[in-house]
Amino acid sequence: MTKNSIHPSLERVLDKSGLEMAEIAGLLGISLSTVSRWARQGISQAGANKLGKLLNLDPVWIMTGEKAHDTSTAKPKSKLAGQGGMIAKEAMLEFAEQEDGVLTLRELGGEAWVRIEFAEALQNMLGKETLHVIGQHMIQAGIASFMERQMRQYHAHVYDEKPKHFS
Repeated sequence: MTKNSIHPSLERVLDKSGLEMAEIAGLLGISLSTVSRWARQGISQAGANKLGKLLNLDPVWIMTGEKAHDTSTAKPKSKLAGQGGMIAKEAMLEFAEQEDGVLTLRELGGEAWVRIEFAEALQNMLGKETLHVIGQHMIQAGIASFMERQMRQYHAHVYDEKPKHFS
């Protein structure tokens, strides 16, 4: 594939990073055929998010060539994303009950991100099984709220822009 036939989104990443297509595939843990598809059709939004995080590049710039915000003065991204225009991190999460009865949400094998501890009086009144279900619903509601807010921000970004071309 010649340099002129590479989609501009991938060409920007290759130029800025100095990496080859095979190196990008290895860095992201994806197949070379996926990166080859990006070379023909453009980088997917998920791919731009991952590349942006790994290479400290603005995903909007990767996709469009335009800066959404200045990354040169950006603060380090927190483990929990979605605040201030950050791109969400993909993670495998587990909801577990510790030996002391505390319910936790954590990244697989990592430290707890959320801890839910019910008072002993409530544990005695409702029982462990019911509290476990309540804890799961609390976590699900929090995740759903976070995802809904991200979708609203994404749609506002996409739909509030003035079109560059009218057909």
